[in-house]
Amino acid sequence: AVENLEAVPEEPAVENLETVPEEPATENLEATPEEPTTEIVQEQTEEITEKAPVSNDEAFLYDGSKISTFNGSENNSTISLSNASGAFNNLSAWHLILSDLSISQIETQPGQSIPLPDEIYNQGTLITGDGSQIVFANTKELSVPSQEPDTCTLFLCGTTDISLSDQNGNTLELENPTSGMLIGPNNTKLTFNDVTKFIIPQISTNAVQTDNNVQQTTNAPKANGVMNLTLSQLDQQAFVFDGSKDETTSNETVIVKTGYSLYGWNVAFESGLNMSLSDLRTFQSKNHNLPETNGKITYKDKSLSFNNVKSIKIFEVPTYCGYGKA
Repeated sequence: AVENLEAVPEEPAVENLETVPEEPATENLEATPEEPTTEIVQEQTEEITEKAPVSNDEAFLYDGSKISTFNGSENNSTISLSNASGAFNNLSAWHLILSDLSISQIETQPGQSIPLPDEIYNQGTLITGDGSQIVFANTKELSVPSQEPDTCTLFLCGTTDISLSDQNGNTLELENPTSGMLIGPNNTKLTFNDVTKFIIPQISTNAVQTDNNVQQTTNAPKANGVMNLTLSQLDQQAFVFDGSKDETTSNETVIVKTGYSLYGWNVAFESGLNMSLSDLRTFQSKNHNLPETNGKITYKDKSLSFNNVKSIKIFEVPTYCGYGKA
């Protein structure tokens, strides 16, 4: 048995293993070109980059055809308006309402006046050191109570109304992320938060003219509905009263610009019937006419006496308050 095991030749087995050529195998592996493969990958990468560039700020598209909401982020804080449906042919019918809330600490002196920005509508609360609150709205300055020097906290909410009528093809860049609403005709609106840029489409003159022709052939809007005509067009057709002075009119249509609230506006008719302007708007929406054609609209110490009036339209500016960082 031992002799049979020794009879197995060892050297031929080694020779058989050595007969497997190593260099040809190495040559076959080396035959696969490395540099051309790298070049092909680079070329493909360049083609993909050119066809589909990566964007850090892909805009949110809004076509103005429905009610929508958008919340911005670090990578996406731009809203681009698309006129694919023709909703923005009449840019004057769209308004951008921007809101900003700020909280600040103010060192005050007794009787000091704190100036407020007058180019925007503002409202808020001034809290004194003893916890007293001074609530204000639409004012140019605040008067600090006559007390000892104190540190007050000012909560200020500012609202800005931007008409898109003069923004054809423009890009609006905001200083800080902002909240607000974009309001259009037929109760269409877009609410947004943390937005820094708006891209307004370029509207051709032909599209604007076509939209104006369509508006001229439509019926007049209801008194309590959304006005399809811009304020500038209404100024040419109706008498406008804003409560700044005593006036008289016999125009068939009266527009009352109440600002941000209907509070304090009243109507007294010739027969002695009295109602608030808010109640009058409700009456017109149900009956489509006025209780009487003669009367007087009053606000504080100013009034408008009217005769033979068939319609009173109320223009009230909406107010929106956003939330910001201190």
